Amino acid sequence: MTTVWDESEVAKRALELFRIELEVRSAYDACLRRTEKFERKNSIDRVDHQDSAYVAYTAKKFDVYQDAKRAAKRAKDRLTTACSNCLNGDPAKGAA
Repeated sequence: MTTVWDESEVAKRALELFRIELEVRSAYDACLRRTEKFERKNSIDRVDHQDSAYVAYTAKKFDVYQDAKRAAKRAKDRLTTACSNCLNGDPAKGAA
C-alpha cells in the first residue's frame, strides 16, 4: 500500500494517537480502581506493589494498561514518521 504523506495522513494518525491515549487513561483508571478494591478487600491503607497477592489480583488490568501504553508508543512513532515525511518527503522514495 502506498501512503500519501500529506496533512490528511498526519491528521489521521494524530486522531488515532489521541484515541489510543484515551484508552491508556481508561486502562490506568481501571488499574487504580482494581487497586482500591484490593485495599478495601484486605483492609489496608497502602499496597505493597511487590506483594504476590496484589500482583495476581491486578494482573489482567495491568496487562491491558501495558498493552495500551505500547500501542500509544507505536502510534506516536507513526505520527512522528507521518509528520517528518509530510514536511520533508518520503526518504524511502528518495524525496527530500
